[in-house]
Amino acid sequence: MITTFRNTGIALYSLRHAAIVGTLLTAVCASAPAIAQVCTAPGLFPSMPEPVMGSTCGGEQLGNLCGGLLQNPGPNYVLQLVLHNPSGHISISGIDPYSPVMYLSHGADSCEEATCVASGDTVSSISLDGLAPGSYRLIVAAPPNAPLDTCGLFSVIGDEALYAGEADVIFEDDFDPE
Repeated sequence: MITTFRNTGIALYSLRHAAIVGTLLTAVCASAPAIAQVCTAPGLFPSMPEPVMGSTCGGEQLGNLCGGLLQNPGPNYVLQLVLHNPSGHISISGIDPYSPVMYLSHGADSCEEATCVASGDTVSSISLDGLAPGSYRLIVAAPPNAPLDTCGLFSVIGDEALYAGEADVIFEDDFDPE
C-alpha cells in the first residue's frame, strides 16, 4: 500500500511540476517582446483587424527618416503594407511614457531615403485615403525631439475602412456580380 502511494505521489508531483513549468514558460514567452522588424525584412501588416504589438527596443537604428528630413533618435520597428484599395486609417498607441510616431513611405525605397507620404502619432492617425495602390513601409519610431535611444512598447491597428477597402479587391477584374 505504501509503494502504491509513493508511486502515485511521485506521478502526481511530476505532473504538477510539469504543469507549473509549462505555465511559467508560457507566461514568460507571451510577455517577452517580439524581435523588432527591420527595413530589409519588415514584418507584414495584418490583413485582418488585429493589432500589431511590439517594441522598438532592440530594433534597427535607422538614420534620419523621410528623405533625411527628420531626426530619428531611437531604434525602429518596420512593417510592410500592400494596399490594393487604400482607404481608412492606421492608429498607434504607446505604453506610458513611450509616445511613438509612425511614418508611411513607399516600400521599394530605403527606409531612410524614402519620402514619407503620411505620418501620425498617438493623437493623429495616418489616413490612407487618396494614396496610390502599392507597397508601403510603416516605420514606428520615437518622436524627433525625444532623447537618444528612446524606445518602448506600441500597438498599431487599422480601422474598419482599411480592411473593408482591401476586402473589395476580391471583386476586381469583372468578378463583381453587379
